[in-house]
Amino acid sequence: MDHTGSGTINSSLNNTGAVLSPGNSPGTIVIAGDYWQGPGAAMLIELAGAGSGLHDLVRVLGTANLGGTLEVALLDGLRPGLGDTFHFLDFAARNGQFNTVEVAGGTGYEFNAVYSSGGVDLVTTVVPEPATLCLLAIVTCCLAGSFWWLRKRQ
Repeated sequence: MDHTGSGTINSSLNNTGAVLSPGNSPGTIVIAGDYWQGPGAAMLIELAGAGSGLHDLVRVLGTANLGGTLEVALLDGLRPGLGDTFHFLDFAARNGQFNTVEVAGGTGYEFNAVYSSGGVDLVTTVVPEPATLCLLAIVTCCLAGSFWWLRKRQ
């Protein structure tokens, strides 16, 4: 079962195997107690931009006990730049951290989760460059062809 939507959960939330995803793309969920995210659970954060209200936000008024997967989805054709920062999680206290950060859709983007005393930010660490990818494909094809030609001559 997934937990989606915007609004307030007026208790603690123990997520052992579901996906917590603020809805309304992007949206905000406030958890009035503690939040536990186990190794089989995920938090899905959708990004439409870096400004306030342009990406999902989870506010835990108690302790955020983190584990499992942090999933990132880019919305509306967002193309973040290297070093762009998205603040997506607030908490009063924290235990642990996400085990993995995954980007949906194989976009070529990569993010790091950066932890502070009161929250977590996503920071863009890899941005795909179409020209570089094209050049790499051309060089790979040329090298493969050269090796094939050399083998045929032997």
